[in-house]
Amino acid sequence: MPCDSIITNTVEFSVAAKNPELLSRAVTAVFKTQMRKVLDAGYQFTVEGYTITVADGRAQVRGATQKWLGQQLDRLKQAYSREAVKEAARRAGFQIRRQGDNVNLMTAERRSA
Repeated sequence: MPCDSIITNTVEFSVAAKNPELLSRAVTAVFKTQMRKVLDAGYQFTVEGYTITVADGRAQVRGATQKWLGQQLDRLKQAYSREAVKEAARRAGFQIRRQGDNVNLMTAERRSA
């Protein structure tokens, strides 16, 4: 392979289309960076110097390996799941307290009449 070639890796990432607001919160929580809207239906964020583009149910990165991209998306999916649980709990009137990695405690919130 020539030394001046750029490899682009793409993986399926359908969770992104479900709720961009939750995806944005997840990106901020796990990577400490902001997601930005690009193109008509795509988003981008930068991790370890690589720009990841999410569009049409796929995530794509140039220059990084597919393994690296898969690892970052696994982290992002976990963060997205945590954000989805927080949002559902909030809508149902529960509070969530984090007790450790992937361990959350939900408690009922008293509502005054």
